[in-house]
Parts: sequence; structure tokens; C-alpha cells
Amino acid sequence: MDIRPVLLELGLSEGEITTYLTLLKLGSSQVAKIKEESGLHRTTVYDFLEKLLNKALVNYVVKGGVKYYKAADPNKLIEFLQEKQEKLNQIMPELNKLAKFTKDDVKVEVYKGKEGIKSLLNKVITTGRDMYGFGFEEEKYEQMDPIMMKQYFRKCQELGIKENIFVKRNSGFLFHEKHIRYYYLPDDYFNPNPSMTFGDYVAIHLWEPLMVILIENKNLADAYRKHFNFLKDQSSMIFRGWEEVKQVFIDHLEKLNPNDEIFTYGTSQNADSCVSFFHEHNIIAKQKKLRCRIAIDKRARKNITICKEDGWEVRTLNPNESTPVEVNVYGNHAFMVWWKKEPSQITAIVFNDKEMAYSLKKFGEFIWKFAKPVA
Repeated sequence: MDIRPVLLELGLSEGEITTYLTLLKLGSSQVAKIKEESGLHRTTVYDFLEKLLNKALVNYVVKGGVKYYKAADPNKLIEFLQEKQEKLNQIMPELNKLAKFTKDDVKVEVYKGKEGIKSLLNKVITTGRDMYGFGFEEEKYEQMDPIMMKQYFRKCQELGIKENIFVKRNSGFLFHEKHIRYYYLPDDYFNPNPSMTFGDYVAIHLWEPLMVILIENKNLADAYRKHFNFLKDQSSMIFRGWEEVKQVFIDHLEKLNPNDEIFTYGTSQNADSCVSFFHEHNIIAKQKKLRCRIAIDKRARKNITICKEDGWEVRTLNPNESTPVEVNVYGNHAFMVWWKKEPSQITAIVFNDKEMAYSLKKFGEFIWKFAKPVA
């Protein structure tokens, strides 16, 4: 069987195929040798090597300041095909939603590359409607073109366009713009292919290759907004592992205003393993002029000391008086934490319900009465 047609069907270009097959034949080689053997121009060899590196079909080592390129094992092509299949699977829910509507009701456009992203952002501005998004990794947009993003944000603020976006719980980078409201999802629910809706449009972003599929259909856009609001208004959500639970504390702290209260009770001695984080948390609470009090297991000595030093009102509970979980009431919001010795097993459940927060605080006041004040 001829190799080239099969590799073309996998999505490789003629130049990529020539470069890859040359490296399979030569083994570890410099660019000059690849150029000589393949007959390709030197500058195009660099271009094809870069594309193959992005596909993980080529790697290199540096010897004496010179790069030696090597083709990945041919079995890597199977992984490459599987990755394409996985990406297709990820967007299948969106494609299946689209299939429910008649073709006459749907208009589809495809925008490619960075200019395609720019066209999409201009479409949002032209429409002038609030945007709702899922699965955004903001650092990718910042790395792609920070100037373009600043110009887009400025236009959004001028026109009063709001952005409501679901991101990963442990996102390392977020835009600090007044018109953006972030919501968080556990990693298990995060889809790496961003999708968004504004006006009568739904857009699906693909990063490899970089493109946007823009769908115009009012019913589909309304369905996306309904799904967004359903997730946003969930009465409870579960977060697992210390990295996710830590972000729960941070998120709730950010919601509070001066003179709001943090009321915590039932804190386990296992929470002492995270005392450095809570010291930073308490400093921010003090800067925001929050009222803070805690009823804590008397064996949690490190957190008792830190909270006392940071200005909290502290009372202690005997081990047999502590609740099975820690309850945190931050203003009108509440969440529970199950403290475990193993950080990956720490779990929190968040209640987006004002009445639930009131009920948990009322029960906490009962515990507070018989907890012992710390001088």
C-alpha cells in the first residue's frame, strides 16, 4: 500500500509527509541533512518541522548548540489519530444539538486562524449582546494576541457588553476586567473546546487547527443560555481535592464586602495541614474589614493560634462536641468541608442557596453558645 495517501488522509500535508519520512530514513539529523535528502527548501523544512513538533510526530535534542531532529516512532501516528477522535468526541454534544434543528433554520460559518478569532470578537461587538461561555482557558487568548484582547475588552465596556464565563476551578490566569464575571466548574466537568453564545449565535472554538465554527440559530442560542443558567444556579456543587477546595475559600472570600461576616464551626485538626493558606486567607479578610469567628476542635492548635493572631474571635470544641464536617457561612453563602489527612481526599459541597446559609448559621449559633472562648 502506498504510504503517502494514507498520511494525507490523516491530515498531514505533502511537506510534512516528506519531512517525516526523510527523518524515519535518516534517524537523528540536522536541518541541512534533512534539506539535502528531501530536496525541500531550508526555510520550508523549518516550517514543516515546527508543524510536526506541534503534532508530537518529531522531537529533537541539542548537541553542542545544534538541534538534531528525529521522527517519532510510527506508532505515534496511531496516537495522533486517537487524539483527533477524542477532539471529535468532545464536540459531538454540540454537533448533536445542531442536528436537532432543520437545515433551513441554521446558518454556519467557519473562521480560521487568529484572524478568524478576531472576526468572531468583532461579531460579538457588532451584535452588542451579552456573551455566555464554557470551557475558556484565558491564558491561551492572552498568549495569542494580548493587544487584540485589550481592544476587544475596551469595546465591550464602552457598549456595556457583559461576559459570563465558566472556567476551570484552578485556572492559573484570568482577565481582571470589570465586565467579566467568572464561574467555576470542577475539572471533571471542564470541556477544553470553548463554546460561547451571544444574541442568536453559538460559536465553538477549536485550538488545533485554530478555527471557530459560528452557528446562527435562535433556538440553539437560547438552549445554550438556558444550560448556562442551569449550571450557574445549581443549588449545590461538589469539589474534590485540596486545590479545588482551596479555590472555594478564595471565591467566597471575594464575594464579601466590608462588615460582612465569616462564621466557621466544626473545623477539624486535619485542617492544620493547610494553616499557611488560612493565614493568607485571614490577612485578606482583615484587609476587607470582615467580622470573623470560628468554633474549632481544640486539637487544631496551629489554626487556633493563627486565627487568634489574625484577629478572629475563636472558641474551641471538645472532640466529642465537634460536627462531622466544617461548616463555613460567608455572608449569604455557605459550604461544608470534609477534612482528610490526604489532600486529594478533601471534599467540599457548596450551597448556592440563601435559605440554606441562614439555616446552617442558625445551627452554628447553637454550637457557638457552648464552645469555650479562647483568651
